[in-house]
Amino acid sequence: MSQLTRHVDTSVVKHKRGFLSPMLSKIRDQVLDFVREDEVKILDIGCGNGLLFVQMLLGRKSKLSCLGIDLSFENLQEAEQVFKSNAINGCQLIQGDGLGLPFQPGQFDQVFCLNTIYNLPSISKAERLIDQMTQMCAPNGSIVFDMRNAHNPLVRLKCWLHNRKGGFQTNAYKYWEIAEMLDSKGFMVVRKLPIGPPTPWLAYAYLIEAKRKT
Repeated sequence: MSQLTRHVDTSVVKHKRGFLSPMLSKIRDQVLDFVREDEVKILDIGCGNGLLFVQMLLGRKSKLSCLGIDLSFENLQEAEQVFKSNAINGCQLIQGDGLGLPFQPGQFDQVFCLNTIYNLPSISKAERLIDQMTQMCAPNGSIVFDMRNAHNPLVRLKCWLHNRKGGFQTNAYKYWEIAEMLDSKGFMVVRKLPIGPPTPWLAYAYLIEAKRKT
């Protein structure tokens, strides 16, 4: 568990192996460096149990307007408990599908999506999700998301072993595949942060921030 996660009350989190794994904790810690300091409207697609919002808002002076959407009603119920145990107020939660968002385009200054592209069954659905993110992003806003690195053989092996068990599928991607998707939507990568080994081929994952091309 990361240092920052230790400051968050996670006692009500049921699936600790998933939500509090070293990888996800590291990603949530690192993504805080991407959050704007001014008063902004934030959307978290696949918000799960709300831990990202808790880490964004704990001890933060600037005001953020946070809205999360997740397909799982169970996750959203747990998010309410997580907010309560950490004295977090004002976050809105909606049950819905990130592949068909029920919002008007261009409403959000920052759109986050963590540990979700990894869980989509195909590259076509990954592209559809990225399309939704870009549509929701305000003209001067940004989108921030993570991807698992298909160049890393251990990541590929983990996906293969997981997918052999059945259930939901996991997928890793090559950076250029994601960059091409963004380019087709009129966006470009402005920051890419490796998670794990810093070399391009061995990073377990990347945090990516993208903005509209000027």
